[in-house]
Amino acid sequence: LMEKLQSALETYRLKFRAYPSPTNPLLYDIPTQTASYTQADLEKNNEDLHYFLTTQFKKGANVARGEVEAAVDGGPFVTGGLNERETLTKGTKTYIVDAWHNPVVFKLERRSYPDPIDATIIIKMDVPVLYSFGINGLDNGGAGDDVIAGKQ
Repeated sequence: LMEKLQSALETYRLKFRAYPSPTNPLLYDIPTQTASYTQADLEKNNEDLHYFLTTQFKKGANVARGEVEAAVDGGPFVTGGLNERETLTKGTKTYIVDAWHNPVVFKLERRSYPDPIDATIIIKMDVPVLYSFGINGLDNGGAGDDVIAGKQ
C-alpha cells in the first residue's frame, strides 16, 4: 500500500508540478512523540490524502480545496484504485488505512540539496513522506512498529 501511495503522490506531482499540501501544519512535524496533534487532525490529514489521490479533477473545478488541482485535468492517481482493506468509511468520510486499519499519515518534509552545477546554491524542496503507526496505532517517533515510506 505504501508504495502504491508513494507512486500516486509522484504521479500527482508530475501532473500538477507540486505535491498536495496537508491542510494541518501540525502534521508537518510528525512523527514525533511530543507533537500536539489529535486523532481528528490525523483523520483530516488522511481524508485530504484520500481526496487528492482518488479524485478525478477537472480544469476549473475542485477549487474548494485549492487552485493547484484546478489548473489542469487529472486523476485519480492511485493505480488500480484502493480495495476494501485499504480504506475505511466512517459516515460520509473515507480514509486510507494501513494493515491494522489505522489511518496512513502524510506529510511533506523540507529537504536541502546542493545544486549539482553550482554547489554554492542550495536547493530546497518538499519530499512526501507516508507513515503508518503500526499495530499499536501509536506514534512511536518513527521507531518500533512505525513504518515510514519515502524517507531517504
